[in-house]
Amino acid sequence: MQKTLKIFRLSFLEISILFIIGYFAFEYKPFEHRLYHTISKIFFHSPAHQLSKDLNIYLTDIVIFICFFSFLITAKKKASLLFQNENKYLWIVFIFSLFSVLFSKTASFSHSFLKIHQLFFSILLFIFTANVIAKNDPSNLLRKIFFLLVLIGMVESIIGLYHYLLQHPLGLYKFGEPKFKSNINYAMIPTDGKVWIFNLFKTAKASIIRAYGTFPHPNILGAFLSISMLSTLYAVIEQKKWKKGLFMLMFFLQSACLIVTFSRSAIFGFFISSIFFLTFAKLKLKKTILVIVLLIGASFLLNGYIFYPQVNNRGGIVSNSELSNGSNNARIYYSLIALNMMKSHPILGVGYDQFIPNMNAYLDTIAYNSSLSGATVHNIYLLLGAETGAISLCSFLLFLFFIFKESLRSISLEKLLLTSFMIGFLFIGLCDYFFLFFQQGKIMFFGLLGILAGYNQFTSKLKTYSSLKGPFKEIINSES
Repeated sequence: MQKTLKIFRLSFLEISILFIIGYFAFEYKPFEHRLYHTISKIFFHSPAHQLSKDLNIYLTDIVIFICFFSFLITAKKKASLLFQNENKYLWIVFIFSLFSVLFSKTASFSHSFLKIHQLFFSILLFIFTANVIAKNDPSNLLRKIFFLLVLIGMVESIIGLYHYLLQHPLGLYKFGEPKFKSNINYAMIPTDGKVWIFNLFKTAKASIIRAYGTFPHPNILGAFLSISMLSTLYAVIEQKKWKKGLFMLMFFLQSACLIVTFSRSAIFGFFISSIFFLTFAKLKLKKTILVIVLLIGASFLLNGYIFYPQVNNRGGIVSNSELSNGSNNARIYYSLIALNMMKSHPILGVGYDQFIPNMNAYLDTIAYNSSLSGATVHNIYLLLGAETGAISLCSFLLFLFFIFKESLRSISLEKLLLTSFMIGFLFIGLCDYFFLFFQQGKIMFFGLLGILAGYNQFTSKLKTYSSLKGPFKEIINSES
């Protein structure tokens, strides 16, 4: 099927990758309500209302499942495709996650099984995208992916700025937009009645809601905007004349929305990844590099001035408020708890998705803070180690290491951009946990890792390199 169907010079499976990337930001769960009662009654004997909190079947899950097995059926060496290169390290993580549930004292089989299926689909997504990208020259597909990220970033920026400035939703609930109900604890910051330096769009509330877009949390929107903005910079580099100016305007609006997410990890992640990108892109860009630096500087300086009072209320870039200090202290406490969990359960951890149920047992090992309740350690590495053990964590780190090691052996502008995406994500992973918890976070993380790994496999097949010295050797014919 993927060999015969061609649209815009793309195969069926390549179009499926574009669909997953284009749709995941607006993810809705249309299938689960019809399955709750039947599955709970037949398989788990659990109350339907309890199962509804655990069973999250997304449309992207179904697309990933169909595309993976469609690809696997036509593949010649099925076993080698599943376990080749970095894949084996992901399967080790999955196996230890399964055993961690089996030997966990707090895990409910039905709940944990339904959570592990999400990890399973993340692995399928990685393997599927890596193999599709590696099969043929991905340049055409990658440019479409970058443009799609820019387009979705603009849509999310408009929705996010609308949320923030007017403090109520657009009504796009079927596309994942929060309803902002008064009885739900949303991510908010204190305010003096203003949402920016101007008198327009005042509010009588003592706290204002941060920009959400169609994501479940502002931090996830911030992470997505960090890669969307890098893609916009790529478009500025590639385009000419009036189109270049149009993408510059898009970047300015995206940077405004990134600021009003008030996600410090995403803002720092963007600057880290953009510094990495521009540092090595200067080998090819030369004159354009100054334009990009000025664009980034002007956008953040102007938007930082417009939203300065609110950014300052949040705690600024460096923590200087009670709100931000409380957030930092909580993260430190959660990290200490995670480390103590790893010490007491070094092989299998406390159980996949079992950090919160086990947290109370470790409160006496730290200087207890009464605000610690119902949250997970904000660090994907510590979270994985605490829940699934040290071997699983080491396998995950080896998985990342070999992908990045290969990505630095040969580089094109597109590959450098993908590597920069993941550099930012690795930093954000030190400060938050949504890459292993939320569906949107998993698709961003494992999907883009799969694309990068696939590009690594494709470029490793090419033998002709330029005369550049060091690890960054640009492939001559990668742009063909």
